[in-house]
Amino acid sequence: MKPEVRVIGFDDSPHTRADGRVPVVGVHMRGSSRLEGVLLTDVERDGDDSTAQIAACLRDSGLRGTKALLLDGASFAGFNVVDLDGLAEETGVPCVAFTKGVPDMRAMQAALQNVPNPETKWHFLSKRRNVTLPTQTTPITISFAGIDREQAIGLLALTTQRGLVPEPLRVAHMIASIAR
Repeated sequence: MKPEVRVIGFDDSPHTRADGRVPVVGVHMRGSSRLEGVLLTDVERDGDDSTAQIAACLRDSGLRGTKALLLDGASFAGFNVVDLDGLAEETGVPCVAFTKGVPDMRAMQAALQNVPNPETKWHFLSKRRNVTLPTQTTPITISFAGIDREQAIGLLALTTQRGLVPEPLRVAHMIASIAR
């Protein structure tokens, strides 16, 4: 991959249990330094539309040459779980979900019992290829689709300037915090 690889990082806005739809911000960057665009969509809190909404956001954006999608975590808006393999297949773009720390899969499975369609959501989560990577501070966990482990790790290196969080996700998080 080239250092100036085009990547879109997606993160959701802060939300409460009372929210029906939650904004999701996408930040299109080249590598870790050049911001080229900002996208906005929304998803249903604890719903089932995140995969379709992210795919439509990319398709409708008009952006060309995107080489990967970075997602902040396994789901948006509570438990609106992304089908990572389905998203990579639908968009034709590799996908990497990024999480600081190590997800507690048992706690997630238990929490899913409180939202609609827990079996489908658990299916998407349990089939993910999770890899935990040590760092000098907090480990990070990634899941990937449409890309192999080494390429996913290389993508993180190309898009992370300082600290642990890739720049497209860090910037998406900042914008999403005011997108309500």
